[in-house]
Amino acid sequence: MIAAKDIDDEDSLWQWLTEWPKSKDMDEDAAAKVAISITHRIALQGFPLVWKWFSGKEAIEHDLSALPFLRCF
Repeated sequence: MIAAKDIDDEDSLWQWLTEWPKSKDMDEDAAAKVAISITHRIALQGFPLVWKWFSGKEAIEHDLSALPFLRCF
């Protein structure tokens, strides 16, 4: 089984997501909750970059709002 610290690309993440729940005797619903939590955490790590862009000059000039992006969370 691949260790979480060895995840470095999409394929290794996919392998870990399929093997890890089996090693912990998790059912499919519990494994799905783990996958959703990981996805949410990854999205939140990109949030400061997106917020900075929406606060920038180009977004203000084009009258762009961060609200559609924020509704994703």
